[in-house]
Amino acid sequence: YARDKLMEAGEAEQMRNRHLDYFVQLAEIAEQELLESTALSWVNRLEEEYDNLRTAFEWGMENNVLAVLKMAYSLQYFWYRRGYETEGRKWVEEALERLQSLPTVEGEDIHQRMTVAAKAWQAISFLASSQGDFTSSIAASRKCEELARQTGDKRLLATVLAFSASSKMMSGDPAYANEVMDEVRSIAREVDDPFALSMAYGMIGMHL
Repeated sequence: YARDKLMEAGEAEQMRNRHLDYFVQLAEIAEQELLESTALSWVNRLEEEYDNLRTAFEWGMENNVLAVLKMAYSLQYFWYRRGYETEGRKWVEEALERLQSLPTVEGEDIHQRMTVAAKAWQAISFLASSQGDFTSSIAASRKCEELARQTGDKRLLATVLAFSASSKMMSGDPAYANEVMDEVRSIAREVDDPFALSMAYGMIGMHL
């Protein structure tokens, strides 16, 4: 009934956009919380809101693909913790396909798109790796690494190199991990990223 009244008043699109904006912001807040001691409470909160999140994804897929990709990157650890990797990958992969069909942009908008796309590929890399799909994970990591180097996003670069090295090791190829280990540690220290640094030292332990 409320939706029908909004449609009649011509306010439905405005309300759906506001709904999407709210859940993008919520997801971005949750992103860091999911790596902290607050992770469990945030997983539960996001689970409670999951119908709303899916609704936001559906609307954004048709109306604001960049917002979908921002939200997807922020939710990757939620999907992992809840076993929703397949659904998460579906959203990210579809949004990346739609991103390719958007009109071309110039200037700062190009950098924004590249940044968002790089993070989306990192999310695919992580989710695929958690499913044991190391081939897809490594391919996604390469795409993310290329974009991260172009945009100068060192924090993302350290993370994706660590994920890529981990996937290579798990697929039986430890040589690549040795090649990038020093770079991961150096970048992680430079940008003060304890997550990437812990992954790098974790891989050393695996290799030993």
